[in-house]
Amino acid sequence: MSVLAVSGKPLPIAVTIGEPGGIGPDITAQAWQAFRHNREIAFFVLGDSGFLRERFAQIHSDVVVREIAVPAEAGAVFATALPVIHMPFAEKPDTGQFSPKTAATVIGAIDKAVDLALTGEISAIVTNPIQKEALYEAGFVHQGHTDYLAHLARRRGHDAEPVMMLC
Repeated sequence: MSVLAVSGKPLPIAVTIGEPGGIGPDITAQAWQAFRHNREIAFFVLGDSGFLRERFAQIHSDVVVREIAVPAEAGAVFATALPVIHMPFAEKPDTGQFSPKTAATVIGAIDKAVDLALTGEISAIVTNPIQKEALYEAGFVHQGHTDYLAHLARRRGHDAEPVMMLC
C-alpha cells in the first residue's frame, strides 16, 4: 500500500477527535498552525466541525475549519483551513468535562480512521488523547485506543501487534 497519492504527494493523515473535554482540539489547532504552510503534508480531523469551531473561538485561535467529504480533498484546503470530515456529537460536549455521551463519536472517529487506512486513502493515523473512564461508562471494553486499533486491524484480517509511539 503506497502512502503517495497519484499526484506523487503524500496521502493525508487522519487525526481522530479524541476526548472533546481534553487537550486534543487545542493541540490539533497548534499542529495545524505549525504545518499549514508545509506543502509536503496535509492532515484532517475526523470529528464534529461545529464543536471544533466553538472550541477554537474559546481559545482565541484563528484556525478556520472547513468541512471536506473525503480525505483526498484535504490537501487543497490545508494551507487556508483545517479540513474536517464531519462526525457530529449526539450531544454538545462541555469544555473540560468528560462524558460518556461523546463516546460514540470518539470511537467512531477511530473506526473511520482505520477504515480509511485499510482502503489506502490515508498515509497514517494520529489519535488525539481519549478519556478511558468516559468510554468505559459507554461500554468500551479495550485497554485503550492502541489496543483498540490492533483489535480493528485483526478483525479485518491483518496481523497487528499494538505499539504506542510517543513524540
